[in-house]
Amino acid sequence: MAVDYKILNTVCEFEEGRRIAWRHFYGHVWRYILEPATGAAGTAGTRVTEQWDARTVRGRVLLRLAGYLRRHPASIDRTLARLDGHVAGPVGPA
Repeated sequence: MAVDYKILNTVCEFEEGRRIAWRHFYGHVWRYILEPATGAAGTAGTRVTEQWDARTVRGRVLLRLAGYLRRHPASIDRTLARLDGHVAGPVGPA
């Protein structure tokens, strides 16, 4: 989004350490699924999968016309990269 905004969402799924999902008032759901993973050199980590479910969205045609559905996969990739940077910290020389 080009401007800062605030929005009210409702948590609709929660399983400690495994899953959290929240529903936007238009009906779409964002979900993070957490799974144990092994990283480089056998280090323990967590694989995070983000899902966006728009099957129950009201006004889905408007989202499609605005190009939101087409752009959303790239937004998910950016979100996951920011999450990784936040959790793992900067990579490379300081």
